[in-house]
Amino acid sequence: MKKILHITLFLFSIGVFACDCMPPNLTEKYSKSEFVAKVKIVRNYSNENSKELYKADIIVEELFKGKNIKSIIIAGRSDGKIGSSCSMFIPENTELIIYTSKDKNGNYVVGICSGLLRFYDWNIKKQKKELEILKALKSKDINFTNKISFRPESNIRNELQQFKGIKLEKKYGIYEIKFESDLTIKSVSKLIGFDNPIDLKLIEIIRQTKWSSFDKEIKNKVPENSRLLIGIYYYDREKSNSSFLSQYHL
Repeated sequence: MKKILHITLFLFSIGVFACDCMPPNLTEKYSKSEFVAKVKIVRNYSNENSKELYKADIIVEELFKGKNIKSIIIAGRSDGKIGSSCSMFIPENTELIIYTSKDKNGNYVVGICSGLLRFYDWNIKKQKKELEILKALKSKDINFTNKISFRPESNIRNELQQFKGIKLEKKYGIYEIKFESDLTIKSVSKLIGFDNPIDLKLIEIIRQTKWSSFDKEIKNKVPENSRLLIGIYYYDREKSNSSFLSQYHL
């Protein structure tokens, strides 16, 4: 699992270099999106002019957030040829989970940096886990949208090292922060927990974390009661590697 984490971070770093973006974590992309669903691409349309944007009709197989839609805009080339470093192509009949919001023209656009999850035979385990988490968020009626970017100033990863080797029954916990306008933490609450005393320890770690924010050139200032979701994921022991907790959904 540690190897997978390192490979994932390495691939993310390649994406950053090639397309100047860091794929968002699950709770971040869910919070920032107006529409989240498992969909199937049923028809692709040709690009108009030289723009790397093409329309695709979809069937919504399972809706988690937002209202049903019938089409999306994909940032890429519909002919599958090589485009810019951020260009992508999603073939017809592809199933995937998409996260998106309306652009200034009222279109729902997805791109390589949107955090979408395509369904392949080799990532079935991740598919099931991501779908399970999305169903849990929907069941808790967690449907707010907050497009502010938050980043921890302290290293939560280091704090999670103390739980190395822990044994837990549940695979993830999701917690919510509410901020004062100056990014002081007003409250931290458990939305979906491990049903274990570790929840209280994780809440305290999150409460002690300092954050920075960025939104439309406004830094470190947010509307009162701005909300942020934090996911913590549990990975069982594998061979010689101990179990551990991580902020990364692998």
